[in-house]
Order: sequence, then C-alpha cells, then structure tokens
Amino acid sequence: MYRPSSPVPTDIQDGTLVVGEQSVGLPLHKATLSVESTPALGFQYGANIVYEGLYNELNLPQYATLAAHVGYRFRSFELGLTGTNLTNVYDQRFTTPNGGVTYGGLGQVIPQDAYALQGTAFNITVLRRF
Repeated sequence: MYRPSSPVPTDIQDGTLVVGEQSVGLPLHKATLSVESTPALGFQYGANIVYEGLYNELNLPQYATLAAHVGYRFRSFELGLTGTNLTNVYDQRFTTPNGGVTYGGLGQVIPQDAYALQGTAFNITVLRRF
C-alpha cells in the first residue's frame, strides 16, 4: 500500500526521489477543465479551472484557480474582459525562500523556493482590425 508520508526505501533510490512527487516540481494530482466558445462574430466566452493536489510546487494544501473571459467580436474590432485567479487563492505576493518541498541530493538536502500565485486580476482588451 502506498502512503505519501512513508519514506522511499534507500535500496531502490540514490536519495534524489521525493515522497509524493513524480519529479522535481511536478505534483501527483493536477486536473484542468476548460470551456470555450469563440465564434467568428458575436458573443464569445470561456473559463478554465485548474486543480492542484497535495505536493504541489507551492508546497501548500490543495487548491483550485479559475480564469474566465467574455467578449464580443464585431467585423472590425473586438472587446473583451479577462479575469485571472478569480478564486484569489494563495495570493501571497512574494516568493518564500526555502519554503518549497525539499529534495534529497547526494549527501545533502536541496532547498526549494515556494512561489506565490498572481492575485485576482482583470484585463480589458480593445482590438481593432485593419
């Protein structure tokens, strides 16, 4: 039975494997769901949900982010509104030095930084076609 908290046996690795990781910075559980409609003319929309499980690159509990956009496309121009990280999860504004998941190296532990996500942001786009 696999238990994320149990150590990796030393007889099958050289100290570079991390419990609960597939490889450096790659979480075991990540899922994305996207919905989008982009007709040639008229109303367009879309949304993207990203779920990151335990052992993510932020070294924080599991979370989900939501990004979405709406817009209208005319013949010669386009208007749009885009929002990112609408869940505003883990908007810590700064990288935490040595706050990430540590990795075992040969004869030493290799510290990693923990990165913050961008906070909720909105962008308005006006595009003119010639």
